[in-house]
Amino acid sequence: MIKKEKLQRYMIFFIMLLASAVRLIGLSKLPAGVLPDEAYGAYNAWGLMTEGMDSRGYCFPVYFVAWGSGMSVSYSYLAIPLFRLFGSSILVYRLPQAILGILSIYAFYRLIKELWGVHLGLLAAFALTINPWHIMNTRFGLDANMAPGMFLLGLLFLVLGFSKKSRYLIVSAVFFGLTLYSYALTWLMLPLFLLLYMLCYRGRIIALFLSDKAGKRGKLALAGFMVLLSLLALPLLLFVAVNMGWMDELRTAYFSIPRLQSFRGEELDLAHIGESASELFRILMVQYDGVGYTSSQIVGAYYLFTSPFMLIGLCSQIWSACRMVWKKGKESKAAVENGFQYMMLLWTISALLVCMLNERISTIHINMLHIPAVFYGVYGIWRTAELVRGRWFLPLCLLAWGLSFGIFLKDYITVPSGYFVDERADEALKRAQELSGGQVTIFDYTIIKYSYLLWRDKPSVSDYAQNAVYEGDAAWEELVAYGNYRYVSRLEDVTEDGVYILLFNYEDTFTEMGFLVEPVNDRYCIAYPWEG
Repeated sequence: MIKKEKLQRYMIFFIMLLASAVRLIGLSKLPAGVLPDEAYGAYNAWGLMTEGMDSRGYCFPVYFVAWGSGMSVSYSYLAIPLFRLFGSSILVYRLPQAILGILSIYAFYRLIKELWGVHLGLLAAFALTINPWHIMNTRFGLDANMAPGMFLLGLLFLVLGFSKKSRYLIVSAVFFGLTLYSYALTWLMLPLFLLLYMLCYRGRIIALFLSDKAGKRGKLALAGFMVLLSLLALPLLLFVAVNMGWMDELRTAYFSIPRLQSFRGEELDLAHIGESASELFRILMVQYDGVGYTSSQIVGAYYLFTSPFMLIGLCSQIWSACRMVWKKGKESKAAVENGFQYMMLLWTISALLVCMLNERISTIHINMLHIPAVFYGVYGIWRTAELVRGRWFLPLCLLAWGLSFGIFLKDYITVPSGYFVDERADEALKRAQELSGGQVTIFDYTIIKYSYLLWRDKPSVSDYAQNAVYEGDAAWEELVAYGNYRYVSRLEDVTEDGVYILLFNYEDTFTEMGFLVEPVNDRYCIAYPWEG
């Protein structure tokens, strides 16, 4: 008979094997193509590796200017050593996110196991392993997608630092620091979380710092956590100062603190709370925001059947926390035994408050809420199973997870996403270059974003930074011309001697204007003038 502990090890091994399979198999081909933001981050990583600067000419910036309003840098920096080892390809660029996704599942298991026990930990790890949002967002390289995984690892080591070995606090500071370089909204969310943490667990912090039992190691680890995290945050504080106009931008050969074309600080405002809260609740319950590459329209971001259980789980823990606050005197025995059981609630509160301040609400913009949402769906099922006391309930939920997972995989594998620029664009570019001898005009900025051209051709970043011509909104500048490429967005700017790439819906328009229109594939056409 297999011992209980051995069975648990087999189970987590199977979960990790499944997690690795669904995040690594066919990584370069699914999703097919390259997301424009993904392409930009990959090109900046290549530029930093080859010339030590990004597409705007900044040497090792703490934040990319990118489109004009900025992009976090951690993903591109993590990709550089992989590019050096394995070459610059979309498969290699997607590896950091896929690997972090796999690690985050084990971190989720360890965290929940530490807080609530191994059984809930295994169930939570399984739920995250087959979660549509997590699978979809760990299979392509977007800077903001790294933030939840980095924060989860930071939280795990924070808990272990206070409950196991104090030296884990240093590791926690590193991952929290990387979180800050992964998504700008964490600049508010992380300090708020740490403030709530200090208020709720001040007794443990004081005990670690003052007690003789902790010794010098505990004091040094706690001090090291604060100093290291402050040092990691300092460049970003300077970046905010630069973009608030309090100081000039910094350019050195070793690092840069750039001034963005547009600083989107105005998107965070108390005036947005009511509207943003309503949209936030809608997205969390419906589990879809209309963007098909971040969550599944068919089964939802976390599977639709879990929505009521998310509310049950959250309300259950809020009620438990309120009972603790109402109790006077010393902590109850249950509170001592459970220790950090409200850590996920603190994560949820801090992320909720920051999200509600944000004018923009989408699956990506609320990414710091998704892991808590998965947890509370699992926790709600767990608590319901305890209440109904039926052996049938949990197996029924596992069956629902399994069936939903199968439906999701079928849809994800067979239905391509229109948001990714795929090989059809490459076919159109090659054909247009053959007809024109190199010079190509793309009609409409959106059909083949210029970041795809940068990643495809990999021009010198120094040359591109000096010679690229932009126009449009400072926050989302569009390329007008660089090298052999030109963009036009108005029919009055179309000239008779150009070779154009366009979508099928403009075929008749260009034909009427006197062009020959040649279909290339089911998405793109080439328009060029009559010969003679």
